[in-house]
Amino acid sequence: MKTQRPGAVWAVPAFAYFLVFAVVPLVLVVGLSFTHWNGLGLPRWAGTANWSRLAEDGMLGASVRLSLTLTVAAWLFQTPISLLLGVWAAGRC
Repeated sequence: MKTQRPGAVWAVPAFAYFLVFAVVPLVLVVGLSFTHWNGLGLPRWAGTANWSRLAEDGMLGASVRLSLTLTVAAWLFQTPISLLLGVWAAGRC
């Protein structure tokens, strides 16, 4: 007897989770990047002033390098550990 694979509707919870916890915060952060806001009160529209200041910031290069270094280091350590844990958890087929 052939078993059928679950339909695409099974992916809805994963897509909803991704939408709520990844896409919505990203859109909100991009929107806030065009405002002046200290976390209290209402944000005030700033247009592209924040982005112009960012382009002129001398620490931008160092910040990007540090972010990339941490991303690569996390990937180098987490990926092998995750694969080993996944193979161990799957057990013998």
